[in-house]
Amino acid sequence: MPALLEQFKDPAIGGSYPLIRNFDLMYITTGIGRMPVAERMDLLPTLVRGISTHGNDHHQRTLFNVLLRLLPHFEPPPRGSSTDTALREQLFPASETQDAEWLAAWFAKLMLLNLNIFGQDDKSCPGLSSTDVDFLTMDKKKETFTPWSVLAEIKVAVLKFIASGASVDRERYFVALIASTDTNSAVADPAEDVYKRAMASISLEDGEIVADLYGLLLGRLGVPPAKLTLQTKIIGLLCKSQKAAEGSRRIEIEKILDIGLETTYPRLRQAVFGFMTWVSRMGDSDLTDSLAPGVMEKLRYWLLEDTAASDELRGYAYETLAALASRCIHIVLEPELGIARFMFRQLRDDRGGVAVTIEGALGVILTGIAKKNLQGPVKTAMEDMLLDVIIEERRGTGQAVKWAGRLLSFGNVVGRWVGALALGMGGTIAEEGGKGGYNPSKSQKHLSVPHSACRLSR
Repeated sequence: MPALLEQFKDPAIGGSYPLIRNFDLMYITTGIGRMPVAERMDLLPTLVRGISTHGNDHHQRTLFNVLLRLLPHFEPPPRGSSTDTALREQLFPASETQDAEWLAAWFAKLMLLNLNIFGQDDKSCPGLSSTDVDFLTMDKKKETFTPWSVLAEIKVAVLKFIASGASVDRERYFVALIASTDTNSAVADPAEDVYKRAMASISLEDGEIVADLYGLLLGRLGVPPAKLTLQTKIIGLLCKSQKAAEGSRRIEIEKILDIGLETTYPRLRQAVFGFMTWVSRMGDSDLTDSLAPGVMEKLRYWLLEDTAASDELRGYAYETLAALASRCIHIVLEPELGIARFMFRQLRDDRGGVAVTIEGALGVILTGIAKKNLQGPVKTAMEDMLLDVIIEERRGTGQAVKWAGRLLSFGNVVGRWVGALALGMGGTIAEEGGKGGYNPSKSQKHLSVPHSACRLSR
């Protein structure tokens, strides 16, 4: 068998005579299972050498399949031992690391493979192209992994292999990341261990890493997006990367929001809202200015339409909207005050379970507005809006009083009226009104009634 494999690899023989190479490969795949385990493992260095450079796709996938059949017998040496550290040079000499990188890419794709595709008409698998599935399953042959438990065993074996000195952290990273979301805990648990160890030397500010994360999350041309649990984990990683919030990623960021609003998987939606908050904090002004109008409008629409969403998810949406609004106050301070009016209206009408979150979101927006000097129509609209909320005397009155105290100057007539009304309501609202500077010792006759307050007498 070693001679056949060497002959197959020899460019002067196997490379020059395709027929010989085909026969070599046929005898290798047939005979390797009959060899003693120790002898099979002796083939490993020869098998992986130059595997990335074969121009023939059939040969490559057959060799890869042979490798997968070998790996369950691989017993890694003690971690950190001299034998362990020597594995890298033994299998992938410094001048041939492209083989290790090629294998890592296909090991990652193997972790994405789900044999449920054989029960589907379209045979598609999240994260994999049709060509990828053909490669891994030898042209979609069920017997490639029969029984199906064989695939889980092979995945565990691959994890043992990459955890050894044969691989470096960058090669382990995506393999372990993907496998850590496997539905089979026998795969996911060891993968999580490998992932945590590899993560220590991986930078989420590495442009290639970020690009690959986005590609896996959203899919590429001819490649569908990853499964929901993996998407959720990837978004959590992007929330730790400033590189992920760069202006060049605007289109991808918008796609991520759409995923979050369309999915029925709560954890994914929560992760998306968290990511949008991260972008609002870390993105530059050009990015947030271009994103904010569309994102805020989509969030408002979702909050109005998806009334079945949990209080927790709705709360995340309000926080995300407020975070973006605070970065783009000029959008909030349009003459109609659409965002502010929406938030006060939702505080009044939404379920009580999210009231505290909405109040917190209004506080975030208020902090941004307070840095501006309100003038003209915007100031008038703000006065009218706050009086409208206070006159209703429903949930939101306290926030309106607080806004008036922060935004309307000491001598502002509407502000004084708000203070007077607040004092009459008692409790915490009266306390908040007192902070606005209204002095009850002065007679109310000295206050001229603003036009917008005339509705009180009606």
